[in-house]
Amino acid sequence: MKRFPAAIVAVGLAAFACNRPQPQTREPASAPSRAVDDDAELGRLADERVMSELSVLADAPLAAYVNGVLSAVARQANPTATRWTLRLLDSSHVSVRSGPGGYVYVTRGFLACLGSEAELAAALAHEVAHVSERHWRRQAEYLVKRGVEDGDLDKLPPDDRLALLARLRDEERTADRLALGYLERAGYARGGLAKVLRLFAELERLAGGSRVPPLLRTHPVTGERLRALEQQKDPGGEWKAREYLSKIDGLPFGEDPRDGYLYGDRYVVPNADFELVLPSLWRAQLIGKDLMAALPGKATILLVARSEHGSLERTLDALGKRESFTESNLGGQRVFVAKSVPEGALSSLSWVFDTPVAPLVLALVVPRGDEETDAVKALLGGVGKISNPALKNLGVLRIRLTTLERETSLRALFAENPPRTNLATLALINGVGPDQPLPAGSVVKRVDP
Repeated sequence: MKRFPAAIVAVGLAAFACNRPQPQTREPASAPSRAVDDDAELGRLADERVMSELSVLADAPLAAYVNGVLSAVARQANPTATRWTLRLLDSSHVSVRSGPGGYVYVTRGFLACLGSEAELAAALAHEVAHVSERHWRRQAEYLVKRGVEDGDLDKLPPDDRLALLARLRDEERTADRLALGYLERAGYARGGLAKVLRLFAELERLAGGSRVPPLLRTHPVTGERLRALEQQKDPGGEWKAREYLSKIDGLPFGEDPRDGYLYGDRYVVPNADFELVLPSLWRAQLIGKDLMAALPGKATILLVARSEHGSLERTLDALGKRESFTESNLGGQRVFVAKSVPEGALSSLSWVFDTPVAPLVLALVVPRGDEETDAVKALLGGVGKISNPALKNLGVLRIRLTTLERETSLRALFAENPPRTNLATLALINGVGPDQPLPAGSVVKRVDP
């Protein structure tokens, strides 16, 4: 069997694992079987790396359903020796991507945001196109020729990086075009692809351009791509919305709440018996199970995260020296406080809480001189043990379907019976605006235990 040079294999793995852009390459439909074998080998190696960090969702019926949709669109591609392997990942991140050798990865977070089988088919058809066109290969060769053997695009000169990203845009357009053909031949509505792109455009907007979701690094959403898809005539085809929604009813949503969740203005970590009540004006969001918050109009950023270093001693050593921390008590929590560290116009402060499961690190960046302002004191005053016993024993959150009995909107539904998520997330997973009228009989997703 033909082997790639070790450097190309290394770059291919790094590019796939790090969600890096992949430039376009075209191979003839009659590519020799040895090349397919090489793809399969590299795909297997990449899959081992992915699965060493992620786990498969324990839902065999749902995996079989998604695999059936994958098979339906994959049959429409040029016949090859590709053997398709689906991984339905137990991850809250919104991601669908593919790797060499026919590996396709779909997260439960992505499934939660779709509203029909046609949208799922569109996303999978796009990935089938990437695999069929072997879009990973030339990137590896391109980077190796330029001496970048670890897949890190930041090491490329600016001109080379721009050239690579321009080719990436061409690759995405190619995958869009091929996916539309697969969808039509498989009997699906072609409009599903535009809906998927609008989903990722909304994710990018919500991220504010500062924290681009991993998928968007390999699947850039541009106005040009959306306009091109929206101008396409849809010859018909099925959406299969109700069939799809019935499959994801009860799907786990978000992270395990025992590891940390937001409840109104409270960040609650049941496993650690820890809560932080944020003062007014702070804007907060979860990143996985960790909390990031900011004070608008101020260069003040807060992060509360579980330590990656295991024990309390290793955590303190990693953040400085054990003797540089002072032991104290804050809100009934044993805490180790570090002296503020000036960094130019800013100062960083840290508190390490000794909790039953793992140390929790509260890191705060403030303008220099603001280390002891009322805003900081009010923030620390919100730290304590969980005050409401009902918040300690929450079940896993799941997608729940409800059929509307009258015309309403998501905002009105949220006000009447708040689900266990915020309005922006509810709008995202339903694919509608908060104030968009929803007619009676519509099926709406909620997030509840």
